[in-house]
Amino acid sequence: MLSKLNKEEVRAMPLGGGEVVCLSETGVAMAIRRYRKPAARRFRRWLEEELLPALRREGEEALTADQLELALALAAETARQVSRAVLDAVLENGEACWQHSRWLVTLDYERHNRQKRPLGRMMGLNSSVATLDALAELIAVPDGMPASDTELVKLAAACHLRLAERMSLRVADE
Repeated sequence: MLSKLNKEEVRAMPLGGGEVVCLSETGVAMAIRRYRKPAARRFRRWLEEELLPALRREGEEALTADQLELALALAAETARQVSRAVLDAVLENGEACWQHSRWLVTLDYERHNRQKRPLGRMMGLNSSVATLDALAELIAVPDGMPASDTELVKLAAACHLRLAERMSLRVADE
């Protein structure tokens, strides 16, 4: 099928150790028009009535080949780093239900592009990662973060102790 398309309509881009074949909009249209099967008709209808109009909406830019190439390269690099982090964590922690756990993964870039090793850590299924502001908002909303009375008391006590410590330091400074 690809051999019947013009060279301008087909572009091979490197991805990982292989290649991804990308077709232009015209190339896709020509390729699917060759097939008369019901599945091809449904695909063509979805493409023409939903996907292409969504990509052409006002105010949105279409992806360029360079943007797509960058996005694919970043996705491949992220997958590599996540795989490494999970591998290290599973080897370090043994076979503890890793596939049913929640993970916190840090990739290998810090501020100012300093590199470090990717890090993966298993967390409890009820664990969350949030800023303190977001945590306060999640707890305050009725259907937000589920927290038991015991957990709320522990959190309130920790906040109270921290505030008392800061207040005593301010009083001592005056």
